[in-house]
Amino acid sequence: TDPSRPVSFHDQCWGAYNNAGSTADIANFHYPGPDGPSQASQVSRPLLFGEYCHLNAYNRHELVTDPGLRDAWGIPFQAMWEAMYADPGILGGALWSGIDDTFYLPPDSTAVGYGTWGPLDGWRREKPEYWHIKKTYSPIKLLTPRAAVPREGEALAIELENRHDFTDIEEMDIRWSLSDGRTGTATATIPPRQRGVLRIPVMGPASGNQVLRLEFHSPLGFSVDSFEIPIGNKAKATDFPRRESTIQGPLGLAQDRDSVTVTAEGFRLELDARTGRLRSVQIHDRTILTGGPELMLLPLNREGGTQMTPASQEFASFTQTCTGWEAEAVEAKPTAGGVSIRITGTYDQAAGEYALNIRDSGAIEVHYRFTCREEIAPRQIGLVFSLPEEFGTLTWRRRGQWSAYPKDHIGRLEGSAQAVPGHPLSGPAGPSSPPLWPWSQDGNALGSSDFRSTKSYLEWAVLSDRDGYGFAALSGEGEKHVRCWVSGNAVRMLVADYSNAGAERFYVRHAQGGYRPLKPGSEVYGTLHLRLVSGWDPDQK
Repeated sequence: TDPSRPVSFHDQCWGAYNNAGSTADIANFHYPGPDGPSQASQVSRPLLFGEYCHLNAYNRHELVTDPGLRDAWGIPFQAMWEAMYADPGILGGALWSGIDDTFYLPPDSTAVGYGTWGPLDGWRREKPEYWHIKKTYSPIKLLTPRAAVPREGEALAIELENRHDFTDIEEMDIRWSLSDGRTGTATATIPPRQRGVLRIPVMGPASGNQVLRLEFHSPLGFSVDSFEIPIGNKAKATDFPRRESTIQGPLGLAQDRDSVTVTAEGFRLELDARTGRLRSVQIHDRTILTGGPELMLLPLNREGGTQMTPASQEFASFTQTCTGWEAEAVEAKPTAGGVSIRITGTYDQAAGEYALNIRDSGAIEVHYRFTCREEIAPRQIGLVFSLPEEFGTLTWRRRGQWSAYPKDHIGRLEGSAQAVPGHPLSGPAGPSSPPLWPWSQDGNALGSSDFRSTKSYLEWAVLSDRDGYGFAALSGEGEKHVRCWVSGNAVRMLVADYSNAGAERFYVRHAQGGYRPLKPGSEVYGTLHLRLVSGWDPDQK
């Protein structure tokens, strides 16, 4: 109608399918995959990616099990956007979709629709992907992830990139605060599409081990972005809050045909001598572990359908460990620093061994090494332990994609989550009546979304009861991942050496960059550093 305006049409502008050779002014390509930005340079027209980086939605069995997939989506998404932004011929792109396309219908609240594929749910609550989109698309890019301690009289220097097309940084309302309570405002002249330095007038020395929080607000009043920047040298990653031993005195070892028992004052570990599985681990007569270790080679699962119909209201969880375990040998012996137990055997899927080293210091190391017997495309690889059902509080500290997160985001860098959400469990499309809680507190039989979501790149995680007894996994440099869930009258804890972003059908080409396929003869192995804790306070850590 208006010939002065450029026209766009979905013409899939390279490859065999291009809608009969459309030559609209603006080219358009749906789901180009991670190689799309490099292919875009071959297109002579300005280009839009009509849809790209679909949210995890159709892999519903994976999502029911692990809402953390919605957090894992963020890293490949950010990588794709950065590649798009760097190409001058790409105008932008669209995500499918904005809001969950699911509805509850009367009279029996049957859920219908296509999927929970939005960064906002049907009640317009923010889901984990919302924050990743806001941060990835943010026009403020932090180039100083850790600030040097300024000298007396100097300002903190923070380098920024301004990705606004028209707005200078000096037009923004910039607020800062230090963890010691000092606050203030700052400004800098950084023109659009330029880099520059923001200087924070802290009015005195800013010591190390503090955190600077920066908040950028639009002249219109809304929050554009926020950052938390450590100052000074990096703290030790192994700085676990509870380091005192829960074992008093040297360890004793007793064994017969039925069991292997390791004891000390206030400590008892009993293991089945026939299967090599833990029966119980106690401190101060409190049972903390009731089973494990079990090898998990959890396969990818892209099942779950595309439409939510009356026939598809339940999506089974997908938490199975390896099957068919048969122990071949269980050997225990005292060592200079404690007791060592070696267990060899076979699963249907793999054959190998566990080695448990229980130290007089209270540390427990579990080494595992298995050789695959079949082909597996895993989503997660690690060991699973069982605890009594009262161990329903998960506390963690981790390294994340961003320096700052909302306080109710399942991917926040540190926090505490409860297994039992404290309100009615949600259906496949979320709550069927207006919720008074954030999305992270929705729950199903496996626990709340916050509790059962994988916490990746951990420094440490603790699963504890109300009396402060707990089971801790220490990761140090952020190489482990933890996922917990309720299973009948037990709580299960996976400590994983490998985790990926799942098998969603439209997203798989982005996720598969992190895949690690296993073939017969492939080895899986790792070392877990574990502790039993007492006097644990999730709020104080």
